[in-house]
Amino acid sequence: MSEPHARSEHGLNGLKKYLVGVAVAVTTALLGQSMALVWWAATISTRVEHVEKAVDGLDGRVHTLETDRSSRSS
Repeated sequence: MSEPHARSEHGLNGLKKYLVGVAVAVTTALLGQSMALVWWAATISTRVEHVEKAVDGLDGRVHTLETDRSSRSS
């Protein structure tokens, strides 16, 4: 009678180990994806800041060119 009970205990322990393994794998995947998402967002933010600085510089150049042309034509 103790043999079926031991088998069911072993089966439950195996199931518990499997479920713990799945939980660890899912948690690890979520953490990895979250870290990748934060890295990606920081990279995009840095690139946008760089482009904004470049656009501001070009805006200043265009403004200078426009004001120089208008002062020469007057």
